[in-house]
Amino acid sequence: MRPCLGGIGEEEKVLQDTSDIFDKTINYFYVDKQRVTPQQFFHVWAVFLHDCKYFWKLAHRRLAKERFELEFKYKGQLSASSLQGYGTFRAGVLQGLDSNNVNDPKTSTAQGY
Repeated sequence: MRPCLGGIGEEEKVLQDTSDIFDKTINYFYVDKQRVTPQQFFHVWAVFLHDCKYFWKLAHRRLAKERFELEFKYKGQLSASSLQGYGTFRAGVLQGLDSNNVNDPKTSTAQGY
């Protein structure tokens, strides 16, 4: 029976320590020093955390959108300015390949020997 009473005494000490820490936390966050229940405090705290999370997500979405737009704009400028002859060269090569595919391999000059 004594070990149980010792365990209860330890639990009561932990409860008192936790209650003291909670009171210090309430004194830190609340301006008017009224007595607040844990339910009231954690309700306000949950609303605060929800708002923080919401605005944090909005800010990061805005930053990601700005970064994407800058990269897209930069890549568009890069492809438009530094690779101007690339499209015409590629089109010529593809046109040459298409013209070779149209001819019958048996009638091409390379195999006509």
